[in-house]
Amino acid sequence: MYERQVITRKNHPCAVCGDVIKKGSLAKHKELLIGGKKYIHVRPVCDFEFLMKKTQEFLERSQIEMMKKRSVLTPDEAADYLRLSRITIMKKYRAGKIKGHRRGHRTVRFYRDDLDLYLQG
Repeated sequence: MYERQVITRKNHPCAVCGDVIKKGSLAKHKELLIGGKKYIHVRPVCDFEFLMKKTQEFLERSQIEMMKKRSVLTPDEAADYLRLSRITIMKKYRAGKIKGHRRGHRTVRFYRDDLDLYLQG
């Protein structure tokens, strides 16, 4: 991420609070690797919130990527993957709509490939 302070040439919305940064005001210009150029106020609150927002986005992306790499999923992970509740996943498993594998008396695991087949119909 590249950051510098600039005097704006036109009005820009703040990427954090949404307020307008008026023409001729001092602002922080942040050029991001993902998402392009953003302007934020030169205020500690906006700077901190911007950093927290970008950190949260990064963590969400990395969690999704970790989930994509894993091929065997628990019912909770399968529910997150399919964006359904755990109860719905288990009902569909018991009805035979989603293929799962029992490991022991209570443990059920789902393969990502089987979930992808369910999504395809």
